[in-house]
Parts: sequence; structure tokens; C-alpha cells
Amino acid sequence: MRILFKILLFPVTLSLSVVVGFFRFVRHITGGLLSVASGLMFTVTLLGIILPVTKLPPANYWMMFALAFLISPCGLPKLADWLLDWLDGVNMAIRSI
Repeated sequence: MRILFKILLFPVTLSLSVVVGFFRFVRHITGGLLSVASGLMFTVTLLGIILPVTKLPPANYWMMFALAFLISPCGLPKLADWLLDWLDGVNMAIRSI
């Protein structure tokens, strides 16, 4: 009976392995790009606060700081890592049946 479950679940584990591998690759590439964008956005926002050359209200700068944090490695990429680890854990649980 256990062999039958393994045979039936093989396509699921194979597809999960391919999907997790692909998204890990994409996550690493976009993580580097988002880190650069976050650093630039933080620098521009900080310079906008110190040297106010635009007539933006201060609330806009705080929103830009929040957006810079979200795209930094501590924000959305960390959430993507957590989701990929969870999906990989589901794959391992299916494999261990």
C-alpha cells in the first residue's frame, strides 16, 4: 500500500521539487536587484529629508522609508524565503510517506 502511495505521489513531489528550485533561483536573482533598489531608495529618501529640494510632505518620505524596508532583504524577500522553506517542507513530508 505504501508503494502505491509513493507511485501516485511521485508526480506531485517531482513538480514541487522543480517549482521550489526554480523559485529559489528567481528569488536569489531578484533579491540582489531589490537590495540595490532598496539602498538607492533609502539614500534618496534620506537626502530628501536632509536637503529638501522637493516640496513633498514629510509623510511621503516615511512612506518611501517603509517601501525601502519592504524591498530590503528583511522585508518581502524574507517572506518569500519562508514560503519556499514551507513548500520544501511540504515536499519532504510527502516524500517521507
